[in-house]
Amino acid sequence: QPAWGILADQYHCRKLVYLTTQVGSSFILCCLALPWVYQTYSRMMVVTLGSQLFVSGGLLDSYTLDLLGTQNKGLYGRYRLYSSISWGLGSMVIGGIMDHFHGDFEPNFLLFAVLSALLIVLVAWKVPNQAVVQHRETSNDTGGDGSGSNDHRQQPTTEQPALET
Repeated sequence: QPAWGILADQYHCRKLVYLTTQVGSSFILCCLALPWVYQTYSRMMVVTLGSQLFVSGGLLDSYTLDLLGTQNKGLYGRYRLYSSISWGLGSMVIGGIMDHFHGDFEPNFLLFAVLSALLIVLVAWKVPNQAVVQHRETSNDTGGDGSGSNDHRQQPTTEQPALET
């Protein structure tokens, strides 16, 4: 995880790094559904360890806090709450699928692949590419309009600048 965070911070591209890691992890985990892989413990272990190279959950948490900004950081608890609730409900659904198919776990991987693809599409489509940050206008001490008020405005910062070569 630290490597992905460093990369995302260095190049200001948290969303892109998150999407890349999510695609990589999802693809590798779907390989567990291949009979050649799940026939031996060692192959399952290699695939599982390979998927761990793409774990970046902390990156999503950091990005969420940036998007919430300082004024809305109290809403982060709701995000975590709904994340935990969905994890618990998902476990029950997957357990029900396993019972219905009498222990055959391949339908679970199909559902995982569909839901992972949906997550990737929704993050790519709906999550903004920029974080809103507090910016204090510093043109003079009285504020930008000369009214004497401290002018706090929301200014977007681009998360994906051009990479230097």
